[in-house]
Amino acid sequence: MSTARQIAPALAAALLAGGAVYGLLAAVRPAAADREDPWLKAWTLAGIPALPRGTSTEPSRHLQLRLQRQRFTGPAFAGTRLRSYTLRGFRAQVVELPSADLSVFDDPERPEDAGLFRYDHGEADHYCRQGRYLLILAARQRVAFWPMALPEETREKAMGVFRQTARGFP
Repeated sequence: MSTARQIAPALAAALLAGGAVYGLLAAVRPAAADREDPWLKAWTLAGIPALPRGTSTEPSRHLQLRLQRQRFTGPAFAGTRLRSYTLRGFRAQVVELPSADLSVFDDPERPEDAGLFRYDHGEADHYCRQGRYLLILAARQRVAFWPMALPEETREKAMGVFRQTARGFP
């Protein structure tokens, strides 16, 4: 049997396996970044690893602060845009409100500018606001069944970059 006939099945199998791996990688790759995404660009330039996860115009379905989703319904919140990211492995979301004077929280005692939003089941999200922009950062993530807290320096740096970037917009 010639060498070419012996190599052909192995070569065909290698090509099929390579195609399958490429298909799997293409299916799980992160969402393509918007070239004009100022938040992604700012965090990356500041040295914070950031990946886009997607965008939405439906805060009543996709807002990271799950208990506040009902607050984001109605004509006052029409046009709200959500951009979701992963910052150093933690969920993050930038909410672009239609107006800077909209109140985000039901509780008048909760500060609008920055704080920690706690859920009944123990989870929490950090948030900060600059004008009509709101940043939400997950306070924890799970890594192989172990919860890992968002490092304070990462939170402060991400919020500082967010505020600086938001000041450049109306």
